[in-house]
Amino acid sequence: MAEPSSFLSMAAIIVQPEYERKRRLLNIVALAGAITCLIFLAAMLIPPVSPWPYFVIFGCLLVVCLHTLFLNHNQYSRLAAVLCLTCLSLAIFAALVLGVLWDAQISATVYYFSLVVLVSGTILRPRATIVFATLSVLLI
Repeated sequence: MAEPSSFLSMAAIIVQPEYERKRRLLNIVALAGAITCLIFLAAMLIPPVSPWPYFVIFGCLLVVCLHTLFLNHNQYSRLAAVLCLTCLSLAIFAALVLGVLWDAQISATVYYFSLVVLVSGTILRPRATIVFATLSVLLI
């Protein structure tokens, strides 16, 4: 029969790579978000210049992605993931509202909420999908 201390050390070995995998995945998501925001901000400067609220949305998302990278680097991965996903949900909602106010085509914007739900289940726990799915439904 195995010693209790050896069992706990085996459990710690198994849990640690899972935590590191989620931290790396959050770094990838935040870095990809920051690069995407920079590309969109640069593309919106090409004439005709996009309306100013879109600059605010992508600028805020850029700041949140960079802040997520900083928090994740300092071992606050769960807080960083919740902050990033919540702000992404609110940014999608803001783009949806702006589309409604300016009578733009917004039918595809609603589908971006599923991205937040899928990423939340991957980076956080599977129960987080329920929380972010509820948030998405309330925002829609």
